[in-house]
Amino acid sequence: MATSTDSVFSVDIEARQALVIPIDPQDVGIALQPVITDEYFVYADGLRNVAVRGTRDGGSLRWRHQVGYDLRPGLAVLGQTVFAIGSELIALELATGRLRWNAKAERGTYASLGAVGNTVYVTSTDPCGVHAFDAASGSRRWFCETPRLDMDSPVAVGAHAVYVTAFENKHGFYAIDTASGRLLWNFTDGRETGVNRWQLSCDGAGHLVAQHFDRVYGLPVT
Repeated sequence: MATSTDSVFSVDIEARQALVIPIDPQDVGIALQPVITDEYFVYADGLRNVAVRGTRDGGSLRWRHQVGYDLRPGLAVLGQTVFAIGSELIALELATGRLRWNAKAERGTYASLGAVGNTVYVTSTDPCGVHAFDAASGSRRWFCETPRLDMDSPVAVGAHAVYVTAFENKHGFYAIDTASGRLLWNFTDGRETGVNRWQLSCDGAGHLVAQHFDRVYGLPVT
């Protein structure tokens, strides 16, 4: 997937066919950061809406849900539900945009998220930390308070832990147990590299890879 000034291009790898999805003028120049499924192209548009387009019909707009000025660009999709954050975490039905539930932040806002299985994980600004919510009901399972975090980095979700990056990259990132919400450990290489954020990637098999500026780290997490 790649974007231009007014279109999104995707390529069907098996069929070797390109699909052009035109986007609206208000979306030009923003980082779409879409979630793409077999049927849907899901993103936060330039007017702070959650927007969903079809991937099999030329990118036609299926629905929009207005969130407001505090909508964060990163979204998540689990099954048939879209999750978006701002001053509250909202769950929307993927096919229709119907609101399923919402959970308002006690203070401040939610800043980044990650989702897997039946749980949605979100960072918050006040107090600073990570929340775990039941994806079906919206009930909060736990909260783990942390040192100040980089709120622009997504939550990386692994088999038994979630990983969030520190505000200053010389402090690395933190691992939090998904079952209990307990802070497990902190990893850092101790280097302050300015705007070069940590990039984290993990999977359900227990592999964790962290990239920082000119170095890549493979970490044992099982």
